Amino acid sequence: MSILLSIGSWLVTVFFSAVVVGVLARFGGTVRQFVVPLFFPLVVLAVAGFALFGTVQGRDLAVSLLGAPWTTLAMLALALFYWATGSWHTARLGLNRRFGTDPTRWNPRHRPWLRWLPRLLGAAAHLFAAISIGLAVPYVAPPAAKGTLLLLGALPVVLIVLGCLVMWLEDRHYLEARAALDAAGALSTDPPGADDPAVLNARAEVARRLRRARRRMWILIVFAAAMTVAMMVAEPWVLSRAGADATSIGLGSASAWVLISAGCFLLVVTSRKAIGEWLLGRMPTEWSARLRTLFEEADDKSATSSLVLAIALAGIAVLIAAWAWLSPLTLGHAGAMVIAFLAFGAYIAVIDLVRLLVASRLRVAAIVAILLLVAVGTSATNDFHRVRLCGDFLSPCGADAGQPPEPWTERRPTVEAAARAWYAQATRERKATGPVPLLIVATAGGGIRAAYWTATVLESLASEEGGVPLRRSLFAISGVSGGSVGALAAAAWLDGRIDEPPTRRLLAGDFLAPTLATFAFVDIPSGVLPEHRFGDRGWSLERAWEAASEGVLARPFLDFGRPGDALERGEPWRPLLLLNATHQATGKRLIAATVQVDSGVFLDSFDLHALLRGDVPASTAAHNSARFTYVSPAGALIARDGQSFGHVLDGGYFENFGALTALQLARAVVGILGADKVRPILLLISSDPGLQERDRVRNGNACDDPAIVTTLSHGDGDDDSSLVGYLSQLMAPAAGVLASREAHGIVATQELARWTCGVPGAGPGQPSLVHFAMCRFREAAEPPLGWVLSPTMRGQFEAMLGDCQNDHERNLVIKELQAAR
Repeated sequence: MSILLSIGSWLVTVFFSAVVVGVLARFGGTVRQFVVPLFFPLVVLAVAGFALFGTVQGRDLAVSLLGAPWTTLAMLALALFYWATGSWHTARLGLNRRFGTDPTRWNPRHRPWLRWLPRLLGAAAHLFAAISIGLAVPYVAPPAAKGTLLLLGALPVVLIVLGCLVMWLEDRHYLEARAALDAAGALSTDPPGADDPAVLNARAEVARRLRRARRRMWILIVFAAAMTVAMMVAEPWVLSRAGADATSIGLGSASAWVLISAGCFLLVVTSRKAIGEWLLGRMPTEWSARLRTLFEEADDKSATSSLVLAIALAGIAVLIAAWAWLSPLTLGHAGAMVIAFLAFGAYIAVIDLVRLLVASRLRVAAIVAILLLVAVGTSATNDFHRVRLCGDFLSPCGADAGQPPEPWTERRPTVEAAARAWYAQATRERKATGPVPLLIVATAGGGIRAAYWTATVLESLASEEGGVPLRRSLFAISGVSGGSVGALAAAAWLDGRIDEPPTRRLLAGDFLAPTLATFAFVDIPSGVLPEHRFGDRGWSLERAWEAASEGVLARPFLDFGRPGDALERGEPWRPLLLLNATHQATGKRLIAATVQVDSGVFLDSFDLHALLRGDVPASTAAHNSARFTYVSPAGALIARDGQSFGHVLDGGYFENFGALTALQLARAVVGILGADKVRPILLLISSDPGLQERDRVRNGNACDDPAIVTTLSHGDGDDDSSLVGYLSQLMAPAAGVLASREAHGIVATQELARWTCGVPGAGPGQPSLVHFAMCRFREAAEPPLGWVLSPTMRGQFEAMLGDCQNDHERNLVIKELQAAR
């Protein structure tokens, strides 16, 4: 049977392969004629489609538009108009180069497409935005109103498609009338303008078709406006009928701004000549005659007006780029989606201007080649992605600006000194007897969702009795990637450095927007520029965290710990922070810690402060751990004396849970203080909703029979489930490396769990390892891995504490901490 299925699938593959080749052979030349001139705007649309519909972050950005203030939505409309105009213009010029600027020479069958393909490419930007807003509705709408609101969300998409269709049909009828007029004029023996009945009738028909097209266009605009008002009126009515608390989810307002932008774009590009004639007719004759020459296209050359428009669009791109260079944080207030649309339009505008100024394709290719060679040549010496040091131009570190940092060796206690100082404070005024709970947290990576989830868990534990039990028992936090960001934010709040919990303010901002703005307008151009001191996208991300914390995270990282002499004086304990990164050249751990990274405790790892011979801003220490691929650049490790030590990467490359560092620290502390004095409680916080249940180590299954053999389940996949045939030979190595990275972290968590089995007192009802895990629940969306969360998504994290078995784990920890006071 399997042989028959194999033969059948082979025959189907052969058939479809032959069909594809036949279609390409029959229509390949025609398709190439249209696709090549439209290549760049098509590529930008493909990238935008993947970002909006193929990523979790893109979906959540659309959710954030629902309920956004009108200023953000207005900027979204302007960004869409800018991107659409650039796409239309560069596509129009590309087709003109291929088919000429004289419409009378075009193939009559191609003429409608040559006129409308550029317009459709521009309208596609608005269509994508409308679709993304409609797809966001299920994640914010109450269940009883979801179906109706989905229909309302589909209405803007229908209106944009209907508008393009109606205008295309009217334009086609107009072109037919123009062709009849041209034919009548060609057959007339009289000079142009003579009273030839055929010519007069053709002219009258053209005028009639043009008036009808304009009339129907305005009818369509009025209809779209009426439907938009109906959406805004129907939305609160539907929500009230469903018994929802909210009076609006913002669907009507977000859709209205997209439709306004789409209507303005289609109106301008389809009526631009009529608008120009109307303006010229109200000018003095001399002015109108001179301006009219700007719109003339002769000898297959672009009109001067095209150059003027290209310069204007490129000028806007330059202004946006200057804004990004000087103040990416203020530009980021526009929002990540607006920044992305502006970047799409800006790159199209710049390339469009270059193609206009350099008409030869060979010259354009030469310019591109020169830029690539310059980028490759300068990359060896121009590394502006440096890890910031306190006292640098870009990192004054608060009050330490301009002052030499204190020696890194004198500021941090040893693990032994820290353990004894913690124990002395934990047992002070303690009434209970027996071992003291030693709480060590290991929090996994996962971008903003890991940061927010880490802060949510620690805030929940600190909510009991004013956080006294947690502060007394919390010894250290080992973080990776986004978990490091959440750990640092929670530590700042627990220490009283920020007034509000991190989930309410510090982690609630849009950190992706300034990062994206700097990447698009600073980092990419910097590849062909001399080294500068304006900062990169990593610096923008760090500055965004610092601004959200009102400067707290701009302080030196070692300020978040206690120096050895302060611990000897009995100053209040601050939990140790161990933020794990990866050293690119060796693949080993690179730890930024408020305790000395003793090689006898943290085996085969590097000490960030020892390498750099100085301290770094707290935001930089967290960012070094959270430099996940391409969103943040690899950081150059250049010490204060100028010595280079390679680059730092995201901590998840080595191990994504922070469990190994936590395990090594716990072993050392128990060995120093004695197993009879402390009872370690390892708190694991993971943020991957897709983590297999068998990999979720918990207090209940941490000490299962080790003889049980791990087996694959149906959902785990195998060599042929996602990689088929010869394709697996190309992709299997890379896929295996990525999968093994996650497996290393799971092994570390299981080793952590096994070690706790030997802790005295470990057993049912006595937590030794507690796992707060995210999971896929209800109909909620999966939180994104980027650096921004919509308000709707942030509201789901609190629910996860009561779901996914986390309420049971939380109660165990709180009960243990309260009983041990």
